[in-house]
Amino acid sequence: MELLDLSNLSPSPGARRPRKRLGRGPGSGTGKTSGRGHKGKGSRSGGNVAPGYEGGQMPLQRRLPKRGFKPVSRRRYVIIKITQLERFDAGTEVDTKTLAAAGLARLGEPVKLLADGALSKALSVKVDRASEAAQQRVRDAGGSIEILVPSKPKTKPKTAPAAKDESGAAAKDESAKSKSKSGAAAKGKSGAAAKDESGAAAKDESAKSKSKKAAAPKADAEPPAEDSGAES
Repeated sequence: MELLDLSNLSPSPGARRPRKRLGRGPGSGTGKTSGRGHKGKGSRSGGNVAPGYEGGQMPLQRRLPKRGFKPVSRRRYVIIKITQLERFDAGTEVDTKTLAAAGLARLGEPVKLLADGALSKALSVKVDRASEAAQQRVRDAGGSIEILVPSKPKTKPKTAPAAKDESGAAAKDESAKSKSKSGAAAKGKSGAAAKDESGAAAKDESAKSKSKKAAAPKADAEPPAEDSGAES
């Protein structure tokens, strides 16, 4: 067997392949269209199928069912059980650094304490979250617990929305009353204007008829001009 040195080193067979030369005549097999074919999206510069495109049929990422969602502001807690605190001596202050030194958590990760098991030592516990049962068991053992992240109230007071609703209803009633008053005033004005117009029209018609009647007798009383000339 030949010993290898810098003078006889070579790559393994198949590790280095010759470069594919494009557009170098029909004899090369990849001339003219360079293996892209004639026309179409695949032959254009920068044109190819997008990731996940399946020729127009429903792609796989849309065929698969979806369920649930991932909240952006989700905070993952490291779960610590009450029984895991038995390894610490009585009177120890248990916080994130102590848990990280014991291999139960990592620095910078929020910790939540759950009431799984029993605690027989008085410890001073400082965690981000803790269930009510876990807090009670720590206090029953003679220790103390401090919650670093206060919990949000579960229910909101209902007095403020009720006051808002009453004020909104009163405002609506006042607006409805003002609208009804304005509508009645507008109707009264329109009715008076219509009566005035009808009375004026009636007066004009009666005056015209009287003038016509007065003009008719005068025309009958005047004698014809031709008859008076003949008598003279």
